[in-house]
Amino acid sequence: MQEPSLFQLQPGHAPVLMVMPHSGTELPADARGMMTPAAGSMADASWHLERLYAFAQDQGASILRPRYTRYWLDLSPVLETAGRLGDDIYMPRETLHGEPLYLGPPDAAERDRRIQAYWVPFHRCIQAELARLRETHGEVLLWEAHASASVLPGRYPGRRPVLCVGTDAGATCAEPVMQPLIQALAAQDTYSWVVNGRYKGGRIAQKYGNPAEGVHAVSLDICQSAYMNEFAPYNYRLDLAERLQPLLGRMYASALGGLRIAQA
Repeated sequence: MQEPSLFQLQPGHAPVLMVMPHSGTELPADARGMMTPAAGSMADASWHLERLYAFAQDQGASILRPRYTRYWLDLSPVLETAGRLGDDIYMPRETLHGEPLYLGPPDAAERDRRIQAYWVPFHRCIQAELARLRETHGEVLLWEAHASASVLPGRYPGRRPVLCVGTDAGATCAEPVMQPLIQALAAQDTYSWVVNGRYKGGRIAQKYGNPAEGVHAVSLDICQSAYMNEFAPYNYRLDLAERLQPLLGRMYASALGGLRIAQA
């Protein structure tokens, strides 16, 4: 049985599971001696999402967050595709800004150990919670929440749109659920946005999103500059967050309303 503190699931009563796979900001004790000081920076964490999305939990969404950083093990990749992409997909060798994370590269045995110890329990939890919600509600919304720096050299040209929405070109979410969300975005001109641009969605949404089976998955990657300081110590900016949250709330409510239409 997994150690309970590997992740935190806060079960809710609404037909929503919100997963924050890169929100962990700790390193396990056995990382000492293996990783560089850059690993302790947590520069690429999806900071403060539990606070930014507090409204979703207040409205009954289930929230799943890991304890440990993506630098130790990225929980997003899926076993079906990760093998051909190499170990880096699970254990990144560099930060998103190119800083080395390891004093020496971990071997395949260490990769497999981490997968069994961290990835497997996390994904079993996703599967079990989706099954619970589907049994209760029929159709469910899986919201994969991310936040990244507004500028990522080598990954995105220039400054990214503030709100990047992905549904794998519509494969993970039915139109009745997605269209109201897009309309909520289009009704405002404060924040730049894109749907299924360079960002097609997170791997968790792509793995579990299956509208035909009643799971509608949406990924949202937010520019950190919209609600926090992007540089250490990565402070939450209440003044910025309070401007963004009403739009996030409308997007969330619109998708949830579309889910009810899809159920009808």
